[in-house]
Amino acid sequence: SRDERGGTLKDLARAMEAELEDGARKVVMDATYPTRAQRNRVLEAAWRQGARVRAVWFDTPLAQAQLNAVDRMLAKAGRVLDPDALKKAGRADPTMIPPAAQLRFARTFEPPREDEGFDGIERRAFERRPRPDHREAGLVIDAALLEEAEDEAGWLSRLAERTPRTALLVTAWWPDLGAAERGAREGALAHRIARLGAELAVCPHAAGPPRCWCRPPLPGLVLPWMRRERIAPEKLTLVGGGLAPLADALGALSLPRLR
Repeated sequence: SRDERGGTLKDLARAMEAELEDGARKVVMDATYPTRAQRNRVLEAAWRQGARVRAVWFDTPLAQAQLNAVDRMLAKAGRVLDPDALKKAGRADPTMIPPAAQLRFARTFEPPREDEGFDGIERRAFERRPRPDHREAGLVIDAALLEEAEDEAGWLSRLAERTPRTALLVTAWWPDLGAAERGAREGALAHRIARLGAELAVCPHAAGPPRCWCRPPLPGLVLPWMRRERIAPEKLTLVGGGLAPLADALGALSLPRLR
């Protein structure tokens, strides 16, 4: 596994061939081979040793892989790392990856085919196991909706009717703001956040290709809160059109706004 060894896919193929040369009968390889050309290196190394190659394709949608990446980071680092910390952590741990790594994989991926020379291909669909200890209900609101809301009393009333005793999170992406600008924007929302009994989670990172996991609709703001509050996805509602892709990934309810 490259997650344990590090290095390149070429290095891994050499290690596999060495195991076969030493008499190993069965070898399980790392599963990150997006292209035919990369897989061909493994196939040819195995054939040189008279081995047959069977592929097990774990067919994981990109949105689910993104949730997995953030969950691994929370388990290992205890938090979602900012871009600089993530880059540093990735030098020592190949599982600590930026969003671009998965986006690049998805962009270059070529599904495995038997005409590559596989002895067989088994395709396994991704299935997320529920967390038995996650039973609470939750509501996530795009900060832009709060900033635009004129009928604050109506908001509070609708929230009380819809989500009694529900944990509340307000998420925002405020790129390229200085400390003073961000403080002013948080201050403008502070009384509404307090009256809702919510907490505010902000991604401050720049526009362009995402280097962080916290830019909505990536899961880096919402997932840590869900784990801490033990929110069940089926009891979660995300409000705001920009959060709809994350709601789909989580299996949560998505609303463009509260009516």
